[in-house]
Amino acid sequence: MSNLPGNPYEEFAQDDPRNPGGTRANATLALAYEQRTANLIAYVETFGGGIEYETVWADIRARLGLGENNA
Repeated sequence: MSNLPGNPYEEFAQDDPRNPGGTRANATLALAYEQRTANLIAYVETFGGGIEYETVWADIRARLGLGENNA
């Protein structure tokens, strides 16, 4: 999962034979983080009326690892 720069759980989700239980838990957290990002995008595209778009898109950009300069 090294291609997910915005995911804070990605680093700890890599295979570690010394800590298989922790790796599995962090892999689950990494997947949940990605699913939440996908849900935010779907929400904005579908039911976004009346929300602060720029705030939500800034959160989505950060989750995708795009930073502030990539709108």
